[in-house]
Amino acid sequence: MKEYRAVVIKNHRPEFSEFIESVAGDEVKVGREYDKNPGWKNWVWGQHLRTGVSGWIPKQLLAFRSEKKAVFNSAYSSKELRADENEEVKVIEELNGWAWCVNEGKEEGWIPLENLKRL
Repeated sequence: MKEYRAVVIKNHRPEFSEFIESVAGDEVKVGREYDKNPGWKNWVWGQHLRTGVSGWIPKQLLAFRSEKKAVFNSAYSSKELRADENEEVKVIEELNGWAWCVNEGKEEGWIPLENLKRL
C-alpha cells in the first residue's frame, strides 16, 4: 500500500492508556476474537507475556503455537492515536479496518478507517 494523506472526519480517543509494544518472537496469551464491528475483522485480544499488557492484536501478525498461545511474527504496537476532526494525518498502513497514522506532531498510532477521509 502506498502512503497517503487523510483528514479526520470524526474525533478518535484511545480506549486504553497502556499499549502493547512487541518485537518478532515475543509471546502472547490469546483470548477472544473481536466481534462488535463487522468492519474490524481478524483482531484478537492478547496479553503480552513479557510486559503483562493486554490489547487488540491483528491475527495475521501472530504465529499460533496452540489455541491460546502465539508469538508475534513482526514488530507491533497497539497504540491508538488521539485525533481531532479536521486534523490531517499521513496513513502509513491499513489493517483490519484501522490505519496506522502519523500526525503533524510526528506522533503515531491507530485510527479507525471509518474516522478518516482520503485527501
